[in-house]
Amino acid sequence: MADATKVVSAVDKTYADIQSVKTRMTGVTGTLNQLKVAVATALPADASKGQQINVGFVRQELTKAKEAVAKFKEMVREAAENGGGAGGGLPNARRQMKDDKTRTLYERVGGDLNIETGVEIMFNKMLQDSRVRSYFEKNQRKMQQMRKKFFQFISGFFGGPALYDANNIKPAHYHMNITDYHFDALLDVFQASLLELGVHADATKDAIAACGKIRKDVTTGCTVRMELAQKNMEKGKDGLFKRMGGEEGIAQFMDRVYDLVQVDNRIKSWFSGKNYQAIKEGQRVYLTELLGGPKIYKGKDLVEIHKGMNLSDYEFDCFLANCEKAMSGLGIEDETIDEAIVSMEPVRAAL
Repeated sequence: MADATKVVSAVDKTYADIQSVKTRMTGVTGTLNQLKVAVATALPADASKGQQINVGFVRQELTKAKEAVAKFKEMVREAAENGGGAGGGLPNARRQMKDDKTRTLYERVGGDLNIETGVEIMFNKMLQDSRVRSYFEKNQRKMQQMRKKFFQFISGFFGGPALYDANNIKPAHYHMNITDYHFDALLDVFQASLLELGVHADATKDAIAACGKIRKDVTTGCTVRMELAQKNMEKGKDGLFKRMGGEEGIAQFMDRVYDLVQVDNRIKSWFSGKNYQAIKEGQRVYLTELLGGPKIYKGKDLVEIHKGMNLSDYEFDCFLANCEKAMSGLGIEDETIDEAIVSMEPVRAAL
């Protein structure tokens, strides 16, 4: 009987180790996928004209990927040498059977090792999630730093070592225009990552609830600007419209936006085979009214216009990013840009 017990224990342990390796492989695969996205980002809009890619940036990302692979290989080697024991440093990716709620949340989710791995999985997932992908895709150079800071914050926030000042959360996100919709998407991805890692369902639920407490700090900037824009519209003020340069300014803005859209490989297919000028003119008229100008839009309802197009949140975010870039290129002040972007955000629901 004792021998049988040892065999069962060994099988359980081997299973847990295999699951742990699979989890780490997920992280490495995600790192390589991040490199793929980084290379695509570094490519010029029209490579056929002989322009060169940002070789230095690609090499930097490749080095990071190689380091991640090397770290993974070293982990497997150490685990083999130690027989997969505690010295091997493998997290228990098998589903936790019990959850001791008398312990800190930090301990319940598995400590630093599980948190770090969960954050790695989360960031890899976010590069694939249409709801939040654009936020991270445009910050490729900062991904490692963002991962590190998020891990440090979560570790301390859950009761572990305090490595990040939580007072920095609000100022760090104030100008990012993160809506409640985007924040909820981030929570969804983090929850899925913890569950994939094997964290107990109750511990995961409490972890997500805890993260929900920082919602206001993350979304305040967007909320303030959206409320300001709404108040201006309700009062009938055309301040935003005037600061955008009136009808002439809106026309220049749309010209610049569509110059960018035509070379944006992510969304230019939207307009393939369509009356490009008619679309631009229709949007110019619509945005004139949306941004506080004369109520002159007589076109179809947005839901009807976009029916069957299956536009994703990612594509809409890419379009907003082009709008932001266009306004910046025209020398429009940052506060005006922010107010214009949050004024356009409600259009998302119609698409």
